[in-house]
Amino acid sequence: MYDCVARKPGASIRAIGHILGLSESDVRDELRHLREMGLVDHDDDHGPRATPDGPELLFERLRSRIEGEYNRKRGQALELRTLLSRTLGDAVLGNSGQASTIHRLNSDTAVEMCLLELAGHARVAVYSMWSEQPIPLTRFHGAVGSVAAQQALDIRFIYPSACIPEHIDEQPQAVTVRSVAQPPITLHLFDSRAAVVAVRGSTRGFAVREPVLVHALEALFAVTWTHGQPLLPQSGSRQTQLPDRDDIALLQLLGEGAKDEQVARALGMSVRTVRRRISLLLTTLDATSRFQAGVLARGRGWV
Repeated sequence: MYDCVARKPGASIRAIGHILGLSESDVRDELRHLREMGLVDHDDDHGPRATPDGPELLFERLRSRIEGEYNRKRGQALELRTLLSRTLGDAVLGNSGQASTIHRLNSDTAVEMCLLELAGHARVAVYSMWSEQPIPLTRFHGAVGSVAAQQALDIRFIYPSACIPEHIDEQPQAVTVRSVAQPPITLHLFDSRAAVVAVRGSTRGFAVREPVLVHALEALFAVTWTHGQPLLPQSGSRQTQLPDRDDIALLQLLGEGAKDEQVARALGMSVRTVRRRISLLLTTLDATSRFQAGVLARGRGWV
């Protein structure tokens, strides 16, 4: 309908119906919907016409709706984080006279040993996210990889976009990795039964086995995961070829938001050559998008 109105501005209702094989009532209904979206201006004297700024207005409306939904979900995540912090504090302070389901971990060694124990007994899923530069947990990753080699675990890691670890390409094959700008907390979940929550800016943490808290933490992870940017593909071999000077310059320009034509002018190449080099870089990095390629290149220290 929109295509017909755009190509034949001012055409009568009857003429549009004849072209599209629709009744006049159906044409009027369709035109009403297009008018409500701001794509068509219609009156009985001049007939329907496509509004010049209709597509832009529709785009802005959709963008506003998407941003509103994102802000709503982000607000829910922040409220959940506040609730969890308050609940965790109340639980730690209020269970001194009974068997506690929350235990303090007073050193990085205690945290790592707890993680190793829980990872070694995982049978269904291991979910981890880091809110700051991840502490090297080679043995933890090794334990997760060992268990994953024996069982079909659902393993998911979330890293801060600015702190992609150097070992990103050495994750176990079964691991799915995403990044977000700022994960809310450092958290590890095991089989929906136990969690380890790290204290920000400290080597201490808490081991949590209270079902209500574990499920709430899992919900927080799920919300963060939905907003994550995938980093590693599930299969396929990784190339080890290092980039040359032009590739590095190209990656830097793409990271600045430059278009293909601007990159071509800056590097003295044709647009076709730029696009070919981008395609090769995507293959080298095992990336499915330019954004993912930029994240992986930064993780490897190329840019």
